[in-house]
Amino acid sequence: LAATLETGRVHAQGTGFSFLGALVRIITPNGDFKNDVAILCIENPKSSEVTGTVYDLRGGNVSGMLRETSGVVNTPSKTCQDTHGGSTYIEAVTWNGRMNGSAVASGVYIYRIQSEDATVTGTVVVAR
Repeated sequence: LAATLETGRVHAQGTGFSFLGALVRIITPNGDFKNDVAILCIENPKSSEVTGTVYDLRGGNVSGMLRETSGVVNTPSKTCQDTHGGSTYIEAVTWNGRMNGSAVASGVYIYRIQSEDATVTGTVVVAR
């Protein structure tokens, strides 16, 4: 993972998949509903399979990420749609700062979002 890390960049193109950016990259997952979840916005016009994984700085798998495709009001995918022009192809990939249900320690974590032949990597900061 570390050898190919280019933070926030798409490593391969071809599916129409685009990384639009992070709405929330610094999270404080304490249950106050303010920055509790990392929200990363993608455009996925071909409805390709998308997966997200969070790693610690040593490359250990911390957690999977959730892909949210619905544009329901007050959800991360709706927030991404509103921020990036309202396209129905815009989705959110999220992480709640947890590993196996327990809160992770404060620190920097690496995310990897993959779609068919495109990969995006970047960092999320957990602050307590």
